[in-house]
Amino acid sequence: MFAHCQTTKLADKLFALLGLGSDCSQQEFNPDYDSTIQQVVQRYAACFVQRGQTMDLLCRAGMNKSYGFCCWIPEWTRHTFPQTISTWDASKGSFYAGRREHPTAQAREVSDSGLSALQISGLSVDRITSVATIREISKDGTDYSGTAADFRNLIEFIHSYPSGENKSSILLKLPIGDARKAHLESTADRLRAYRDFVSQETHDWPDDLEEIVWGDKKRSPEEDKVVKQYWQTSQAFMNRISKAVFCRTEKGYAGLVPGGSQKGDEICIFGGGKTPFVLRKRIGEEYTLVGECYIHGLMYGVENAQGTEERQFCIV
Repeated sequence: MFAHCQTTKLADKLFALLGLGSDCSQQEFNPDYDSTIQQVVQRYAACFVQRGQTMDLLCRAGMNKSYGFCCWIPEWTRHTFPQTISTWDASKGSFYAGRREHPTAQAREVSDSGLSALQISGLSVDRITSVATIREISKDGTDYSGTAADFRNLIEFIHSYPSGENKSSILLKLPIGDARKAHLESTADRLRAYRDFVSQETHDWPDDLEEIVWGDKKRSPEEDKVVKQYWQTSQAFMNRISKAVFCRTEKGYAGLVPGGSQKGDEICIFGGGKTPFVLRKRIGEEYTLVGECYIHGLMYGVENAQGTEERQFCIV
């Protein structure tokens, strides 16, 4: 909502929604034209953390989605509001990687710097070992050959998978984030994207989707339409992650992570989190939030997290 307000001052996008802060003190949400946009944004974010809405912040934040002064607060005032895969219509209804409980979280100031840090409890469940770029499909959705070739070549190297899934199942589900049905988004503008979303057909993928998309047989015009929708769905999903790249992990998982992710970045989960997150270690307990991610096999809970100790992360 913040991004859709048309104002001359960035802070007015936040002040216009003062009613959202009815559960917090009036002082925290008072229009304040003496403070910088950084101070206003950090004050609002601290209030959302206090209200138990930490994961609502993190899912739309990260290196490509946040203000330059803080990686864990979404850039509310940007023209295009940061997207998230936490609301993705997946085969099991929705993702839920984290425990079904709120994390212990607190916003605090970093010494005398004026910067705000998020102290949050969570689990580090894996680590990235490699990343690779994926070519985008054409804007009209008709040229997807490069994208398909990239996914096929990268997944070809998977010989066994922690979840026990076979290679063909991973190849089918991973590019579209295990989407239950086609999800089409306009690359032109937000209004058209919304119209496309509400008007699109709601039936699930056909039972023979794997054969249609990845098989060698000659396709009918109707099947060609399904393939086009499949790759448009893949592009829509990767766009939500923000400059998504393919990754492999130490434990043998594969997935899509934000652009800018590197070898050695940690895959972490937090209570109440729909998705895992990529974090990069800085100094001591300090981390940079790279962003939310899709790790195939970890999106509906982490079965092998027993024995992994919960710890504190300081995201700055």
